[in-house]
Amino acid sequence: MRRILMIAALIALAGCTDEKGATKALHEAGLKPVSVGGHAWFYCAVGRGSGDAFATKFTAKNVRGETVTGAVCEGYANGTRIRYHNLFETR
Repeated sequence: MRRILMIAALIALAGCTDEKGATKALHEAGLKPVSVGGHAWFYCAVGRGSGDAFATKFTAKNVRGETVTGAVCEGYANGTRIRYHNLFETR
């Protein structure tokens, strides 16, 4: 029984992405070209009571031409947020 619950939880979490919505949000923020896909583990508070229903990974170029990575966090009631992973990296 425990194994079945574990497998069901993994399947449920694996599908919590919204590539179309994430791409739209990133384009509106001026990030192009955009590559989205996959669940963004630990970027967003996905789960019961957190407000985020989707967490989608992305890689894109900002207006200065720099490559940025992160996640688009989306919820039904709290809208869409972009969380950058390498915003303050030194080069």
